[in-house]
Amino acid sequence: MRSRRLLRTGCGLLATLGAFATAEHLLERYYYSRTLSYHQAADVAYWEDQHTLLLYLPHPTLFWSLKPGIRLRATEDADPQTLRPERRRWHRLEWEVQVGPKGFRGPDFPTEKAPGELRVACLGDSRTMGEGLAEHETFPAGLQRRLRETVGKAPRVLNLGHDGWSSYQGLALLKSRVVGYAPDVAVFAFGINDVDTDWGLSDRERAEKVSRPFVNVQRTLYRSMTFYFAQRQFLWAKGRLFGKTRLQGGQSPGDAGAVARVSPTEYDANLREFARLCHARGIVPVLLVVPPNPYRDWSGFVPSRDPGAVRPASLGEQELEGPRSYARARELQARGDFEGAHVQFASGLEATVFAELNRIAARVAREEDALLVDVTSTFLQVAPHDSLYIDEVHANPRGAALIAGALAEAIVHRVRDVRIAAAPPAVPPPSSVLSPVL
Repeated sequence: MRSRRLLRTGCGLLATLGAFATAEHLLERYYYSRTLSYHQAADVAYWEDQHTLLLYLPHPTLFWSLKPGIRLRATEDADPQTLRPERRRWHRLEWEVQVGPKGFRGPDFPTEKAPGELRVACLGDSRTMGEGLAEHETFPAGLQRRLRETVGKAPRVLNLGHDGWSSYQGLALLKSRVVGYAPDVAVFAFGINDVDTDWGLSDRERAEKVSRPFVNVQRTLYRSMTFYFAQRQFLWAKGRLFGKTRLQGGQSPGDAGAVARVSPTEYDANLREFARLCHARGIVPVLLVVPPNPYRDWSGFVPSRDPGAVRPASLGEQELEGPRSYARARELQARGDFEGAHVQFASGLEATVFAELNRIAARVAREEDALLVDVTSTFLQVAPHDSLYIDEVHANPRGAALIAGALAEAIVHRVRDVRIAAAPPAVPPPSSVLSPVL
């Protein structure tokens, strides 16, 4: 009797596990076969409508990371704000995100570096990850093609970008995982999300409040498609019965008392720690600066009052002039004076917090012997004639190609110099070899 009960229990358990595995497979095929909206409309954003759990997992130290081994098709309404209004064409983007088993966009790569391989690790936010771009259009993919043409070896460029990440998260990833991949070069491209104030507290403060056991449980549950399905059904029912939960936005960066995710002082410290850690591991550190779309009004993103910021003496006047520059730019743009409008847009951008972070990056690169690749001037020269953005911050394929070219040129020269300096002195052959045969 006891053996029969054990047999029935075992069969029931196997049947339950089989049903669960079948449900997981069917739900995964259903959700990942659809083309999902990457971002909800800013004015009608509700928690019940979000699909982020299909792409991300909670993380105890990085806050969130890409879900390994998935392929997701996404769509988004692009708004390429341009200098000439007639060139501003709204269109719908569709692209695919494939995440490898290590949790990064693109195909898998070996942890161990092959002999003679030039390995470049690109750490960054959605601009590095390539929001709105096919995988081959991202600047890490373009950088790999450029290096293959110039280096003549087998370069491998790792796209380690994550949507929404700050320099705090990038530094944490470098410490925990990237140094183990033994890159020759590490590119650090952050800043857009560092100034975000939606959370109302800094990344450092948020990390102190994280309950690691709870997040680890979440991370396990969110891997399950059955859990995802049950949660969405619960949120849908809750929204129907009690009304939808509006996503709450934080303060504008220009508001008094607004708390940025990473302050200028912390940004400076993060960049310095990145450079020093790279030097300690024999990695060439690269600080990449990419400007936001200059034709978007950034007057609300004023420079920080943080005492550690790099602030020129005239910055107070620039803060007052910033909104005026954007107002003049719009007037000139409406009158068809595009050259004058471009000058005013560039002037307005120079009075924002992004220019402040750029000055920090330049100072850190100079003082910590890091390689600075700032494509701001290049973008401002090309932007009046050719659109480089798909929206207010993300580069289109043309912009990504410019970034890849600038990085490739700088990296090739720096790596060549480093390898020449590190090469051992030539040892003359034994004299017997040089002696003539008598």
